Parts: sequence; C-alpha cells; structure tokens
Amino acid sequence: MVGSLAGFLGAASERSGVEPFPPADAFALLAPGLQRALWEMKWKDLRPIQREAILAWNGVDDTGRKPVPADLLIMAQTAGGKTEAAFLPVLSQIAAEAEGSVRALYVGPLKALINDQFERVELLCRHMDMPVHRWHGDVGADAKSSLVASPSGVLLITPESLESLLINRTPRLGAMFGGLRAVVIDELHAFLESERGLHLASLLSRLGRYVGGGVRPRRVGLSATIGDPMAAARYLCADAPETVRMIEGKGEQKELLVRVHWYGEEAGASGLRPEHGPEARDPACDPEDDPTVRAIGADLVTHMHASTNLVFANAKGRIEILADAANAVCRERGLEERFHVHHGSLSRVLREDVEREMKEPSPDTAICSSTLEMGIDIGSVRTVGQVGTPWSVASLKQRLGRSGRRDGESRRLRVYLTDDSEPESENPEKRLPLDLLQAVAVMELMLTDRWVEPPSPSRLDLSTLTQQVVSGIAETGGMRAAELHERLCVAGAFRGVSAAVFARVLRSLGTRDVVEQTRQAS
Repeated sequence: MVGSLAGFLGAASERSGVEPFPPADAFALLAPGLQRALWEMKWKDLRPIQREAILAWNGVDDTGRKPVPADLLIMAQTAGGKTEAAFLPVLSQIAAEAEGSVRALYVGPLKALINDQFERVELLCRHMDMPVHRWHGDVGADAKSSLVASPSGVLLITPESLESLLINRTPRLGAMFGGLRAVVIDELHAFLESERGLHLASLLSRLGRYVGGGVRPRRVGLSATIGDPMAAARYLCADAPETVRMIEGKGEQKELLVRVHWYGEEAGASGLRPEHGPEARDPACDPEDDPTVRAIGADLVTHMHASTNLVFANAKGRIEILADAANAVCRERGLEERFHVHHGSLSRVLREDVEREMKEPSPDTAICSSTLEMGIDIGSVRTVGQVGTPWSVASLKQRLGRSGRRDGESRRLRVYLTDDSEPESENPEKRLPLDLLQAVAVMELMLTDRWVEPPSPSRLDLSTLTQQVVSGIAETGGMRAAELHERLCVAGAFRGVSAAVFARVLRSLGTRDVVEQTRQAS
C-alpha cells in the first residue's frame, strides 16, 4: 500500500510541478494518510530533522542499523519544523489504532499554543481516521464529555488541565489512557526552567499508572532554546538519559540587524530612573505623557507601522501604555491604528482577536508579554522589539526567532532602553548604565558564544511536593503514607526526597489540617 501510494504521489507531483519524495526513505515509513496530506500541502521534501526523527522513532539510525527505539529530544530554531518532526512518526505509529484510548498526548505550556497546534495536527490528520482533541479552560464541557465517553486519537492539553483530569475524572482514566503510546512535550525549555517542570514530571508519572500493560509511553521533547541537552534528556528519561536520541536542526544562518535605542536626559529619562527592582527599570512604567514613552511610541510607528511585528515588554501594565502611545502617534499622523495588546490577563476573546489580526495579510504589530514568545504561529514577523532589558539569553533568542522566518530574510531586533545611571552618585556601581551593559552582555552571549542559560531545577522543591501530596490524595481519596511516598518520590519526580523528609512534610501538613491521618493509616 505504501509503495503504490508513493508511486501515485510521485506521478501526481510531476504533473503538478512539485518534486516527488525520494523512494524508500523516511517518507515511506509514514502512514498513507500522512503521505497524502503532505502532498496536498505541496511539501517538496522532508526537512532533515523530520527525516531523522522519523527514522529514529522507527528504530533506524543513520547507518541503517536498528537500535532499540528511544525517546527523542528535537532541537531546532523557531519555525524549524519541530512539530511535524514529532507528529509525523507518532501519528504513523498510532494510525491503525486510533479508537479505544487516547493514543498520543501533547502537552503545551499555553492555551494559545494548544489552539494553534490543534489546527496544525488536524491538518496532518485530515486523510486519517484520527480524532484530534484539546482540553483546557476555554474548551466547552460538551467536547470534554465526548472525549471522556469515547477516548481516541490525539489529545492536546496544558499541565493544569492534565491535573484536573487526574483529580476529577479518576474512574475514567484507565479507559482514557490505557492505550497511550506517546507523549510530546512542547517548549521543553519552559518546563526545565521552573517548578512547573517538576509539576509536569510528577503528573506524567502519576498518569503512567493508568497505561495498560505497564508500557511506558515514549516521549518527545521539543525546543528551540536548550542550554543543557543532557539536563533535558534526564527530564525525558530519568532512568536512562543516555538512551535519548538527540536531533538538532542546524537551520539557515540568518543575517541579524540590531539597533539599540538608549534614552538619556534629553528624552526625559530622568523621571524614569529606577527606585528598586526590575519593575521600575522598564522605560514604559511612567504615565502616558512621559517623554520617553512618547519617543518609543513614535519610533515604533516610524519603523513598524507598515509591517507585521512583535514588541515585547517586561511587565503587563506597561504593554497597554506603549500601545496607547503608539496609536496616539498614529492618530496624529493620520495613520490607521495598528498596535495591539496581547498578554495573559486579557480575556480569551480579546487574545484570539489579536492573534487573528496578526495572521491577516495587513500589517499589524502586537505589543505583548511572553504570551507570544513561544511557538504560536502568527506568520511572518519582520521586526522584534524589546522594551527594557532582556532578562535572559534564552528568552531573547526565543523572541528573536519569531523574526526573519522567510527564506533569505534577515532577522531584525530593536531594543529600547533608558539611562538608569546616576552620574553624581558616590556609589561607582550606580554611575554605570547597568541596563545597557546587561543588554549588551546578553546579546554578546547569544551572538558570539551561542550560549544559553542551562536550567537549574530545584533539588528539594517542597512547595511543589506539598501540592502533589494534596493532589494525589484528592485523586485516590486517600492512601497509606508509604504508598504515597513510593508514587511521588521513589517512582515519581521527587527522587531526592527521603522517607524521613517526606514524613516530616506530612506531619507538618497534618498539624495545619491540610491532610488528615486516619487511625488505620501508617
């Protein structure tokens, strides 16, 4: 069937002017429905990371040998084809068993990312009998009930919604996930860098108890900014990180155009000097009539009004001030107001309106928080703006990756900073423009050394452990302390927590009436 369809696709490609896929290659390992979908999408070839991922998932290495199939870590720049590199082999594996259980689980850090990837996976599955579902706070109760009643296909979910499933749908979990084959974790770096990663690792461990036959679903991690690949491998497969297959896309070497705007006394920056902390150091934090805010707004209009762009600010409250300032300049110049606001505190309707606007052919600019930093596809972005000091190399690299996605197109970065120095101070440190120095250092590390901060996960995160204790008890209705320790700390994500420490945590929670020990418990 594969051979005959591949031949048909090759002949059809010649008629349509699209180059056929090479025979007997990774493409031949894909399910026929996926082959047809790629042909209709006019793909000329698979990208190298997609080809390598398909072969690796099927247990084939570059030499043609067949080692034991392993978990995958796929690292490539934004728009490098990571999503398809993960789903093409996974969907092909589960193509013949779509019904009867959720077969593939995709975990993403943001609802907006879930929505975006849902559309991409549906597009791949359009010629397969493969249902695609999503589950988060904005999904209706009817859709969720339908999945619970008839679990199947692919489920895209956030960690928080996954925990809600564990607690609120416990009797149905065996039926829902008994045949789970694969787990895809998108934007893996976002989980490695915070307690949220430990939380997700614990949830996946708990979910594994409901998979039938003791079979551990294989995992795929996706990211554009991994500072320590071995740390990511340990996250994906704690028992055997050395077995994780690492696939790295080289990508096109893009020209980078950078301009740093530094506003001093003449722009009114004296009123923007920080009193303390990063919140006060953002140049957009003062009232709308501040000269520096107005100067930034004017520059945004001058250089971004005629194109599609993303401008990141370090705090939500300043995003709206900047958008107001830019649109005020538009009105003064008789231009259409094209600067929009996007951050996590907006309603779903407003966020989705902005996302739709950004995908339209007309030029628009979103002034946003980190909500648009990760892989939501909003099309081609000409320039990335950063208002305030970039706080990490990883974040700046992730944001910059949104620009210059077309072939041969340069990446463009504009950084807007305020002179935060105090020339008359007796403290030598305060006489230095620290924001400017930090911004230069971050860019130098990114460009010269190609360095990204390695993750530094907490070794003894008792707050997340406490939350998982309460969540685990809510899931099961109660269990013995020794069993709970085994689930969370021996077989689970909290492997650095001894039985003695765990007992102290439980006793502390008991004295505060968070948990209750019954007479039969031990």
